[in-house]
Amino acid sequence: MPEEKIVLFVGRLVYEKGIHVFVNAVPKVLGKVNAKFVIVGNGYMKEPLSNLVKSMGLAHKVMFTGFVDDETLKNLQKCADVSVVPSLFEPFGIVALEAMAAKSPVAVSDTGGLSEIVEHSVTGVKVYTENPDSLAWGIIKVLLDENYANRIKDNAYKRVQENYNWDKISRQTKDVYQKVLEEHSKSFWA
Repeated sequence: MPEEKIVLFVGRLVYEKGIHVFVNAVPKVLGKVNAKFVIVGNGYMKEPLSNLVKSMGLAHKVMFTGFVDDETLKNLQKCADVSVVPSLFEPFGIVALEAMAAKSPVAVSDTGGLSEIVEHSVTGVKVYTENPDSLAWGIIKVLLDENYANRIKDNAYKRVQENYNWDKISRQTKDVYQKVLEEHSKSFWA
């Protein structure tokens, strides 16, 4: 339905990715916003969570897609009104960066690499880890405040272009190798 907002989760359906936190936030979000929740990925929690969604009477609002190809994933990220990364721990957070690059506003757990990638209320929304109420708050904030969503989305896109582009990363990597070689040539090990 066109009036439904799209809330996107992409990742393995395992405990550490916080998919259970996401599913438990669904009824809280639906209390404030008409939304559809799209869950992309596979894992051992898929069947139990699918059964939980059915038992909550929300199967018409939550779609488990399983694995999707890269083009479909990019299209989902581009049309998502918010992309959610509720991980309990995340060393880096490539899914958040991919969503930011697709100009999707993000709501992420304030943990690990996600904390370094996302600046709260500047490039996304940070929420408390393993807290469905906090996650629901972050999702609702993005979905109900269009100006806020557009601002964090635009800021995030700029940040990704500036800090995570391959040309810049390759230059920085080359510079590190060059410095190591220079230092090595000055040492007695040369």
